[in-house]
Amino acid sequence: MPEELDVVRRIQGAKSALQSRQGSYALELLKPLSVDGSGTAEVLELAAMAHAMIGNQSLASKFFRQATILEPGRVTSHYNFAVFLTAIKEYHEASEENQAVLYLQPTHAGALVLQTKLQTLIRERDIVSEEGFETVGRGVDPSKVSGRWSNLPCPKCGGSNFMTARMCKKCGSYIPEMPEIIPVE
Repeated sequence: MPEELDVVRRIQGAKSALQSRQGSYALELLKPLSVDGSGTAEVLELAAMAHAMIGNQSLASKFFRQATILEPGRVTSHYNFAVFLTAIKEYHEASEENQAVLYLQPTHAGALVLQTKLQTLIRERDIVSEEGFETVGRGVDPSKVSGRWSNLPCPKCGGSNFMTARMCKKCGSYIPEMPEIIPVE
């Protein structure tokens, strides 16, 4: 039992350190708990948050990914990963993680707010060429595109969704990926 008590104390200490914005100290506390990728989802998530706090984006991303794979039903891992991805401007991937949160817990207040924010960021983001060319505008708003190709029916309720949707806008259920479209010549 003393080992379990030490684990609980280290996790609680790491949470307190993260609340105090002490990412390095949180990592020190978590290190003995196998943050090399073999720890629990909670330990991996806390380590990811600590790495994000000290600016180590690659390790933060790695640990968040491992936490969500190890325990796919852990809402906090998906949500914190989505917040992290939003902070580093990976909006599409953040939206996917956030949609996982909403699939698992449709009334998650933070995820509902984040989804609206991500939709706005994705819609309004301009694409800038890496070679310094002019900024390319948004073009046509995808929600205003008409045509049969843009509609994806929900397998549960039959509602019409945009072809890139992961969640049905009518009933909120998960929409499985479509098979790849092969062009006909």
